[in-house]
This record gives sequence, structure tokens and C-alpha cells, in this order.
Amino acid sequence: MTALIPELIAMASDPTIKTADLLRKAKVAARQLQQPAWASWIDHELNGYPKDVKMPPYRLLPCAVKADIGTDKPVPLTLDVPEWMETLSQVPCPLSISALDAMALPGATLNMPLPADVTAALIKASPHPMVPVRLVGAH
Repeated sequence: MTALIPELIAMASDPTIKTADLLRKAKVAARQLQQPAWASWIDHELNGYPKDVKMPPYRLLPCAVKADIGTDKPVPLTLDVPEWMETLSQVPCPLSISALDAMALPGATLNMPLPADVTAALIKASPHPMVPVRLVGAH
């Protein structure tokens, strides 16, 4: 056990180590230290968060809600319902850390689909033809 913590520190400092590999090693430490809450959190990070488990706040990703009007770039979508915009401007991300690593590209924007009923309501409420999109990483 005494070598495990320095090994974790070294792994965390090494940019070539994959996050999932670090988490698997941390899970060993959590079990040896008899920390079931840590082990459970690590399991969720490694395997993704089930619907019945509350995700940590850092798993709510900020996003931009825009309107795809058929041009090169979506345009900002403005709604007269502030609580909708607040709700739609965050997207829960329950995916495993490996899935997130696979999607993460520096400078890339991810399109996180809106629920079908929300998409339909936004299309119906718009005076112009458009498709609403939710973009993570959009500035």
C-alpha cells in the first residue's frame, strides 16, 4: 500500500497516462483504504452514471443553445422564457470517462441533442424555419 499513493501521484502527473488507467489504480487504493464511497464514485466515472444516480455538478456541462438555419454556423437562439434557457444551457454528461476521452478533441464542438419533445416545442415556437441545437465547447 505504501507504494500505491506515490504511484498514483506519479501517474496523475504524467500526461501520457489515460484517465481511465489512473482511475482503475485509484479504485485499488480506495478498496485497500476501505473507502466505499470513493470506490463507488470511481465506478461511475469508469462505467458511466446510471439514471438513478445523481451526477456530480462537474458532470453538468455548459453549452450554447443555437438555431441551425441552414447556414455554415448556427446562430444564437433566444427565447422569452429565461428558465428554459437556463435549463437548456446545461447538459448532463453520464458517459464513461473513456467515452469522454474518445470524444474530446482540442477546439472541437460537440452537438448534444435536445430531447425530442423540447426540439419539437422549440421548432413550433420559432417564427422562422430552424432546428435547435445544443453545442458543448461553443463560444
